[in-house]
Amino acid sequence: MYWGIDIARKVYGLENYARESVVDVDEEGFLSICLEGLKIKVKDLMDSFNLSRAYIRILPAIRRSMDLVINAYKIAAELMNYNGGIIPIYPLKVNPTPLIVETIAEYGEKYGWGFSAGSLGEIRVLQKLAGKISPRTLIYDGVILGPVLQELLEFDALG
Repeated sequence: MYWGIDIARKVYGLENYARESVVDVDEEGFLSICLEGLKIKVKDLMDSFNLSRAYIRILPAIRRSMDLVINAYKIAAELMNYNGGIIPIYPLKVNPTPLIVETIAEYGEKYGWGFSAGSLGEIRVLQKLAGKISPRTLIYDGVILGPVLQELLEFDALG
């Protein structure tokens, strides 16, 4: 029994969702992805690949979220008469998947989007990008042992 789009949006956690122009509920109550005029039902996508569950990242939604952060900062700075700048930072512990980090690094170029890392593995994910992007702020908030220090020094030499 289908209860309505509003209830479906609550079930999927989409009310007040920053990516509502990209992810929404269709008229039947199914989760859908809307990109460049196309509407794709997630269930149909999963059925076509015979998946029982899926983890979906929509890269245009990540870029849109980055723009929202910057625009919110600009509005708040103007309202508060704040003349300082912003250094946006992506904490890798949220999702260190290389595709996500590469998207943030490439699109974040225009904002100088930096990174926060807390492990040797996260530093290594960033090292793979060092020659491809401009130098950015890096905050390391993990335990600094010999191998970590060595990787950080090598990372610094790359940038």
